[in-house]
Amino acid sequence: MKNLKKQEIKILFSQAHKEQLVIAEDAEGEAQFSLLRQTLANQGYAIDCATKALTSNQLAGAQILVLGAPGSDLKQGEIEAIKVFVQDGGGLLLVSSAETMINPPFSLNRQMAAMTGLQFQEYLNYPITFLQVFRPHYITANVGRIRVGKIASLDISNGARPLAFTRATRQTVMACADVERGRVVAIGDVGWLTDEWLAVENNEKLALSTFHWLAARNVIDIERIVIPETVEWGQTAEVVLHLRNSDAEVRPQLECVLESDADAIISEPACKGRSIPPGKTTRMRWTVRPQILGEQELRLVTHIDGQATLFFDQLPGMRCEAPGYLTLQTRNADGESETKFETGDQLIAEGTLHWPTGLEPPPYGLELEYTEGLIERGYQPGEGVSRWHLEAVAPGEHILTLKICQTDQSLPAMITVHLSLADQLAELRAAYICPLDAEIAERLQTVEPSLSDEAVRRQKFQILPPDQYIRAVYDDRAATWLTEVLAAARREQWYNLELLNQVLVYLAPAYLPSRGSFVPYDPALVSSLARLHPAARWRLECNWVRSEESEDINAKQNIAAYLLHEKYGHGFFYTHTRLGQQLAILQHHGFPEKPDDERYQDYVEVAHLIEDSAIIVNEGFAAWMELTFLGRLDHEVRQAVLPRRVLLLQEATDLYERQRNSRFFRAFPPRFDSPYLEGFEYLDFISQHFNLCCAVRLFLIATNVEFGISEDAEGTVHFELGAAEIEGRLLEAEEDDARSHLRFHRIGQLLYDHRIEMQARVRKRYCPEDCTDYCPLEKLIEENLKWRRFHD
Repeated sequence: MKNLKKQEIKILFSQAHKEQLVIAEDAEGEAQFSLLRQTLANQGYAIDCATKALTSNQLAGAQILVLGAPGSDLKQGEIEAIKVFVQDGGGLLLVSSAETMINPPFSLNRQMAAMTGLQFQEYLNYPITFLQVFRPHYITANVGRIRVGKIASLDISNGARPLAFTRATRQTVMACADVERGRVVAIGDVGWLTDEWLAVENNEKLALSTFHWLAARNVIDIERIVIPETVEWGQTAEVVLHLRNSDAEVRPQLECVLESDADAIISEPACKGRSIPPGKTTRMRWTVRPQILGEQELRLVTHIDGQATLFFDQLPGMRCEAPGYLTLQTRNADGESETKFETGDQLIAEGTLHWPTGLEPPPYGLELEYTEGLIERGYQPGEGVSRWHLEAVAPGEHILTLKICQTDQSLPAMITVHLSLADQLAELRAAYICPLDAEIAERLQTVEPSLSDEAVRRQKFQILPPDQYIRAVYDDRAATWLTEVLAAARREQWYNLELLNQVLVYLAPAYLPSRGSFVPYDPALVSSLARLHPAARWRLECNWVRSEESEDINAKQNIAAYLLHEKYGHGFFYTHTRLGQQLAILQHHGFPEKPDDERYQDYVEVAHLIEDSAIIVNEGFAAWMELTFLGRLDHEVRQAVLPRRVLLLQEATDLYERQRNSRFFRAFPPRFDSPYLEGFEYLDFISQHFNLCCAVRLFLIATNVEFGISEDAEGTVHFELGAAEIEGRLLEAEEDDARSHLRFHRIGQLLYDHRIEMQARVRKRYCPEDCTDYCPLEKLIEENLKWRRFHD
């Protein structure tokens, strides 16, 4: 296209395809784009409208065609005419909008894209209000920001050049292309040309520059500027500007000045006295040496023939980076390198920038970014090395990123934070222990109020880390040895059955009279031992609540079992049975191992006998409480009844081994190896054939054994019977009055012999509501065995 004078340039606005950009007034005499029309007229452009399908004849008299966001398709003949028009040197302005892209005309996108390499797309990101990121071009010269409406974005191919982008997502909104002798500009918004916004920001400047470029009224084209994205400190970078004289006759004189806002040293910043022959290109070069790290913010000013001046204040960025390398190391509170921590742990992140030897560094700073779950407690800046003191507060994998403040150079590191045992136990208490304790107590109240009365409920139930568990359960000598066992278990790397057995036997749920229930907890140690002894995983998880691989439901089931077995089973035995109360007194005063009064050494062996005589009823009752009432809790907990039954009644062992060293069991050999099975059978028989409350009350009869052991208000233990007399009652007496498990056996046999008669009598009494004062089963036992229920 030859260079035309202003009055010879005609702009044709297509108005035959439901365009949003309507340059003429409507029926009411109003127009949204009247200011655009007037502005173009003031620049010498002739304005015309095509209200019918475009033809070659119409286009022949125009230099610029505007398709202003058409809402319907162009005919194929129109498309062909437009192609010829552009190829012969015409200018084409394509405009779209968000509304157009809801149902885009096929011709606007696919057919025009095939010719121009520009295709509109629906913009789906956060709506923008301004465009302020531009690439150097004649159209964008002297433009800093424009106001836009609801935009569409552009997909670019075939050598088209992007001109304007969204800031956050870097999507192209404006682009241009050379198509043989013609020029095309595509803009994804029509609102910026309306009367409302044309006069704001740099909208009018961008509009005029667009039409000037389409009409080839510019002499110089900024083809491209090459700026390296990065340069290392101490090095130089070359900036190259490519210019082209687009005029066929004029030979302009140019002066180009490159400037730096960051005080970079630029060799010969002003390139003067350069002329470009018509249709030719030239290059201008500058050498840039940064003086600070980070963004350099270069600007370009181009003077043409001493008259027109093009400012480019937003050149592509160049960043000066440090030539060294970063390291980031995490340490524990002791200063040792570590990447695995627990919540509550203090850690140190040590960041270092290693600068090349002999190169003087500029001022710089290091910063540390980290994900949620870490809290900064302190900061120690230093030359080359900075330290951040952090606290891990949330579990998970956390990313730490060390950055040079002035550049984008960074180094990530990852640490893993697990819930500390203390935090895990706090979660267990809130999620399971407290709710299950309340539910169990309420259900037991409906069976027999004494099962969960104040004396039982106020007993402590504690799940503890193993170190605390050992100190809570064992005396100093045993605790010292078990601490060594625990340390060995934590460092063990091989199959070690002896060590495993020590862990299983001595570190398990335990009940101590007057002190409560204690359960060890360390999922990491359980997992470690289970990997070495896969067959023992189930028992380890049962004894220690869970492993790291356990599901939450397993922890809930185990805690429910511990509560029923330890707190409410053993707790009831030691607080509400006469035998249990006397054993509690003995254990409180150090029997049977170390009585706190030397005068009672004669009762040490007696204490062993009493303790052994109570094992079957004590453990049997705890197992019955566990297996019976687990099945009456929610469906998640009920699933544990069968495996717990197998564990307690079939897999548990102890009595046959105990028989070797127990005078009591040598005199009265146990029926089963499991300490739980015999007592459970008696209670289960009674509860199955009569009522649950019957089992509890007859258990009180079986354990109503009096040895004359008491404690006064000052805490002194008293024995009404001599040691020999107690021993004789346990080992030599013909009657079973002092042997609780045989008492229970006699009770069970009596009920079995009279089961049909007594079942009818119990049902007639509508148990358990009206048997408080008179119980047929208790009456039968009293008449035949002369034994009564113990009352506190």
